[in-house]
Amino acid sequence: MKRGFPLAIQKLADRVTARLGFSCAFALVALISTAPLYAEEPPTLLIMGDSLSAAYGIEQDQGWVTLLAERLEDDAQVVNASISGETTSGGAQRFADIIGQQQPDIVLLE
Repeated sequence: MKRGFPLAIQKLADRVTARLGFSCAFALVALISTAPLYAEEPPTLLIMGDSLSAAYGIEQDQGWVTLLAERLEDDAQVVNASISGETTSGGAQRFADIIGQQQPDIVLLE
């Protein structure tokens, strides 16, 4: 048992979570790729999340946020404001300051 759940249930939950993350990333790519071509600067995408977005336990360049930024290339500026171990309360407290500093066009909360 992992985290108090039978292993089969945990594996299923992990697969669903991974697929959901990839689905969101592909939807984001589609959204950004349809941005107006006349924009002077690419849109800023702010990502706020926990250890999954902060690439905890893996090389930073293998995390999904970095891979998304590479996929988007010059189509968007990706800002990763994720913190490993972040809670909803902690993220909510940081949210207004980060929005003010980064002034993103798109916000993705993970």
